Amino acid sequence: MLDALLAKMPEGPAYYPTEMVSDIDDAQWVAELVREQLLAVLKDELPYSVATKVTEWEWPRVRCEIYVERESQKGMVIGKGGELLKKVGQKVRSQMAAGAYIELHVVVDKDWQQRPDRLERLGY
Repeated sequence: MLDALLAKMPEGPAYYPTEMVSDIDDAQWVAELVREQLLAVLKDELPYSVATKVTEWEWPRVRCEIYVERESQKGMVIGKGGELLKKVGQKVRSQMAAGAYIELHVVVDKDWQQRPDRLERLGY
């Protein structure tokens, strides 16, 4: 069936170069990867109150800041003895290129979701 459908479809224009695998840059991809892993580990504890942004990219060292709105949320993201943040870092590193080192820093930015300048700075 797939072969029959492909035979009937006209070939369209190439919108991206063939070597391009994504429409976002590496820094955005890593920031989203960190956020994805945080949400997976945190489950439902703070699904919408966390944002991420890569602030330094000196390969193989990458620094990513994790923004929360409250001091209590910072503790939730870090976890007891830093275990939760360490787990997130390991999961992220396993999906990055070999030799990558990711630094995760949690920053409290009070009410960042309510402030247009903060939303813009974070790419929302």
